[in-house]
Amino acid sequence: MLRDSEGRTREMAKDHKLFHPKQVLRATHFIMEDMTTVRQIIQDKDFMIKIDLEIEFHHIPVDPAF
Repeated sequence: MLRDSEGRTREMAKDHKLFHPKQVLRATHFIMEDMTTVRQIIQDKDFMIKIDLEIEFHHIPVDPAF
């Protein structure tokens, strides 16, 4: 049974696969030379990516509220 944000429960499909906390995630660290590098790193079914633009573009002020 799964519980949604409103507290209601619903049955989970039998073929639904949940992420188990003990599974290891692979993090790829790289130096972004250009967008070609980013396109080569990103693969099908990747679901999260973090690009820290503040490090690369330190000469451009970033609003702290952003």
